[in-house]
Amino acid sequence: MTGANKPFYRISYIILFLFMFMPLVKAQVYTGKVIDAVTKKPVPFTNISFGNGKTGTVTDIDGEFRTSVKMMTNPVIFSCVGYETKRTDIVTLFESNVIMLKPVMIELNSVDVYPGKNPAVGVMKNVIEHLDKHNPDLITDYSCIIYHKLSFTADIPEQVLNRPENVGIKSFLMQSDLMLMESVSEKKHLRPDKTSERLISGKVSGVKDPALSYLPAQLQPFTFYRKYIRLLNSEYLNPVSEQGLRFYTFILTDTLVNSMGDTILYVKFLPKKDRNFNGLKGALHIYKPSWALQTVSAESNEPSGKSRLKIRQNYRLVNDSVWFPFQLESNLILNNFKMGNGTSPFPVVASGKSYVTAVNLNPDVSVRDFNNVTFRNDLYKHDAPPVDVFRYEPLTHKDSVTYMMLDSIGNVMKLDRFIEMQKAVVKGEIPWGVIDIDYRKIFDYNGFEGFKLGLGLWTNKRMSGLFSVGGYYQYGFKSEKSNFGAGFNITPGTDPDLKLSFLYKDDVYATGTYRLLDGYRFRSPESFRRFLFETMDYTKEFDVSLRFRWVEYIKTSIGFRYASITPQKEYRFMMTPDTVPAFDTKELVVKLKWANKETFADTPFGRVSNGTSWPVVWLNFTYGDGSNDSESFNYVRCEAQIHKKFKLNPSNITTLRLTAGAISGDLPYTLLYSAFGSYKTVGLEIPYALATMRLNEFAADRFAIFNFKHKILLLQNRPGAFKPEIILDTNAAVSDGPEGLYTFSKGYYESGIFFNNLFRQLIARYGFAVHYRYGPYRFNKDIDNWAFNIGVEFMF
Repeated sequence: MTGANKPFYRISYIILFLFMFMPLVKAQVYTGKVIDAVTKKPVPFTNISFGNGKTGTVTDIDGEFRTSVKMMTNPVIFSCVGYETKRTDIVTLFESNVIMLKPVMIELNSVDVYPGKNPAVGVMKNVIEHLDKHNPDLITDYSCIIYHKLSFTADIPEQVLNRPENVGIKSFLMQSDLMLMESVSEKKHLRPDKTSERLISGKVSGVKDPALSYLPAQLQPFTFYRKYIRLLNSEYLNPVSEQGLRFYTFILTDTLVNSMGDTILYVKFLPKKDRNFNGLKGALHIYKPSWALQTVSAESNEPSGKSRLKIRQNYRLVNDSVWFPFQLESNLILNNFKMGNGTSPFPVVASGKSYVTAVNLNPDVSVRDFNNVTFRNDLYKHDAPPVDVFRYEPLTHKDSVTYMMLDSIGNVMKLDRFIEMQKAVVKGEIPWGVIDIDYRKIFDYNGFEGFKLGLGLWTNKRMSGLFSVGGYYQYGFKSEKSNFGAGFNITPGTDPDLKLSFLYKDDVYATGTYRLLDGYRFRSPESFRRFLFETMDYTKEFDVSLRFRWVEYIKTSIGFRYASITPQKEYRFMMTPDTVPAFDTKELVVKLKWANKETFADTPFGRVSNGTSWPVVWLNFTYGDGSNDSESFNYVRCEAQIHKKFKLNPSNITTLRLTAGAISGDLPYTLLYSAFGSYKTVGLEIPYALATMRLNEFAADRFAIFNFKHKILLLQNRPGAFKPEIILDTNAAVSDGPEGLYTFSKGYYESGIFFNNLFRQLIARYGFAVHYRYGPYRFNKDIDNWAFNIGVEFMF
């Protein structure tokens, strides 16, 4: 090779080397992480733009991002709601891949929207138009594994922790969280509406019982596609909905182009100031080519209150076809907790993350794999795997110390016993070894017996999971009579809906009542009717019943009842004062409850209904025969009820209920319907009772009652804890009955207004109601047509 050719050779060699190296340069990826400059925690969904702002990317829930080196140009801008915007350059990024943003106080409600076309509204219309095309529940079957992690810590300012009296608290919080829990669930879905999630592994610091590990999976919905988003016990109107367009303000704040050349739009949302509804505030990243949600950040618009929940969701395109959630984050802020001496109340913050793995868009599932239990707890199976097998990321040093310290404390303080007691108390029981004490029998009241003291005892699962035996005793101080009963329950398997019961009672029962299958909860306002009863009959009875589900959404009870009934006083509805003689009766009873599409979740506190949007229907059928000293009789009775709730808009809810009953046959007046009213001079507000009708004022062998209620939620979008409700109601009823009894065959009418949630105290909220009686059965003295009631509603 000549000297003249050497330069060309060198240049050719360099060009060839660069040509070979170019794919490596092109493929080089920069990874970084954005954290809070104060807390050192990740800052999710930070916008990162390069150069003129036309290219960029977004951090994930862990604050991490990846981008091609080729698209990185100066300047590099980091921006996120709640933080100062940071400008830097590529050289600085390569020196350190950790970027710190300084938090700032923000107030989204101060945004002004000026006249003219808002481009963000056009963006949201496109997103809403394409919702069904991106909702995983509608477009595909799927299965996945979800790893959940939730830690609790106290948000106490540094200057408070540095006080001498708080040295112990500071030392503890630096080493350990207040609580840590992990769980793993398997989720399956068959489009469009069959879903099952199974909790297969769990661990909770301080206790051996993993029951509470169900909590991380319940903090937020799996996707952001429903019209109403449920966070904790509240429902919020989804901004990504048709109604959301009218109730929210949208602001297009950024536009990015990712390394593939696709546009990502960043849209903030907040409730309109003049709208009365339960709203969220937050932001969305929208993948413009298909108008799909890529990230969601949302929290309650209410800054005050006992608790707040912030959620984040990150979606990823799976199989180039479905935008599927792969990261979920929840931050639950519990205000006004007090720790140790000398500290003011400070928030406890629960920080949770969920990672979705093993996504399969073509799973082997069929309808047989699903039932009405959408969340099932399999933690207590003998073959349940340890959570370590599924752990998405290694435990941090603080996590390990948390488990070690709290497990030690839990053993000393016997926290498992405390958790077991809490689970039982919610169900109405106090555990004591192999016995559960039914605290509902300890103290009670009604107008006939007065105050009652007693005790109820039942064996629990520590003795046997297949059966329970027990009984109760109560003494009424006004009636001066003892009541008692005993029973035996068989519960084969793990299905709480399957139960065979044998029960004997020597007790009293309210005249003219009937019972629907699972008609209402023990602590619901409807159950307060028992406090009002003044006319009751002594009853000795034996019952045997079998409860089960013979189809998915229909619960059934079949039973036999023998009763010996002794009336105690004249009935108000009789025109001729007289006491009905004692009698015996035998009844075959069939009860049904049909709640189409109702679903349930298994929790440590029992099986909880998720409700249904369909009407709920109840049906009772009874065939009976009996006798007294002078004659025998037989009869057939049937009761039916249909109940439907309509959410017309975010602040208006209408409820309709129609109830009817009919009896054929000649039977004692005791067995007629007569418990329609709930009037007292100053009484309790009992939903769906006739508030102005006196107790046992009328009787019927046929009746129909129509209840209309319309609830208006006020001040939902305003700061402060005062959130009153106005409930307008109208009741119309008609009945017929045997001669010699007072009936309301001409039609009974009343209307009222209930100011609910006027104030809260501990576990209950209170209100005040006024009702007025009109129509053919109004009283001549006008004041007698009014009813004034106090409303009480438990918040659990």
